[in-house]
Amino acid sequence: MGKDNNKKRKGKRTGNKERKHPLNKTKENKKKNESKPKKSFIKITNSSVPAARFKNKVSKITSVLATGSRFNGKKVLSARQVQQGKETNQYKTSAKRIKQLRRDGVPKKVIEAMLQKEAKAKKHSQKKRNVRLGID
Repeated sequence: MGKDNNKKRKGKRTGNKERKHPLNKTKENKKKNESKPKKSFIKITNSSVPAARFKNKVSKITSVLATGSRFNGKKVLSARQVQQGKETNQYKTSAKRIKQLRRDGVPKKVIEAMLQKEAKAKKHSQKKRNVRLGID
């Protein structure tokens, strides 16, 4: 069976009420928006990449970059990079590797497991380095 279209709707249906914004106001807003330069990048969040919500996935940015470093036709930036005004470089290497491995026919789950293992090892080595340097 498909979806049941007769389920009760949440919230009230308002019908034909007056517009909240008068027409001239929306025109003004439209003009304002047109004068603003359009963003050529997209800030990656859980909501913009739904697959990232599931556990044990590769970093959402990496997975998006693996699809050509563009998402919905825009360049991909993390929240921190947007703050700093930097572009994504650190993720590109792992994205390139994912692409190459996929071309070679390595299953996606194997790649994810490999990347997680590497990340764990990297974190561990960083901790050791910090201990040696007396940080934390």
